[in-house]
Amino acid sequence: MYKEWIPGNELQSFIDCVWMQKKEKGNLISGGLLILPDGSIDLVFDLKKNRIYFVGTMSRSQLISPEDIEHSYGIRFVPGFAGIFLNLPANEITNQRMDVTIPDFQNSDLLEKLSSVSSPDQGASLLFLWIKEKTKSSFGNPIVLEFVKQIRRNPFAVQIEEMANTLGITRQHLSRLSRQYIGLDAKTFYRTQRLQSMICLVKKNEVVSGNWAALALEFGYFDQSHFIHDFKDLVGITPKKYFSKDVPFLQY
Repeated sequence: MYKEWIPGNELQSFIDCVWMQKKEKGNLISGGLLILPDGSIDLVFDLKKNRIYFVGTMSRSQLISPEDIEHSYGIRFVPGFAGIFLNLPANEITNQRMDVTIPDFQNSDLLEKLSSVSSPDQGASLLFLWIKEKTKSSFGNPIVLEFVKQIRRNPFAVQIEEMANTLGITRQHLSRLSRQYIGLDAKTFYRTQRLQSMICLVKKNEVVSGNWAALALEFGYFDQSHFIHDFKDLVGITPKKYFSKDVPFLQY
């Protein structure tokens, strides 16, 4: 079971969602969960292992084994905003997990409260209230946050150098800031957002999978070969296999 909750207006500027995943009795999972890179950092509350940890920004997909699918809640930050709790450069935990060592968490009873809620909705509400108390002011680098906003507004055909110019900095400076606050260089972050947007539209049947040349053109790739190579580099498999009905793992 996997479920997401979208925050209200007060939290939407820096929280993408609160999520919950739980391995249900009798639900035999073969393979695992393929987690695609989305440019975000997650704060995870693992109720099974009584552990709180960060999942760093991913530059490539990760396959989570069935053993890891027990019972967890998570907070997915808008890219660039995880600095609310992350007291180090984001690129230091890219493609990694890191246990939380912040003093506020040491004696926290949040895991115990999440374990005792009567429903997933109640658990999500608990996390929204908790995060609201922790974020009394805005965090993040304004250049990076504007960069993220522009990329998310138009994830199809972006020239990083032109965007850096509009932000008043060099491309190299933008990439340094992107690595520090997001965890990926500017170009890789853009690639993850284009990938996510394309997959979302295919799954909504707003664009048709299979015609890779047309998809490549629509989403700003040089050609079909570039599209397939970029997809495989980020996801680990070809788009044909990913969108087939015979993929031997779950996706969300």
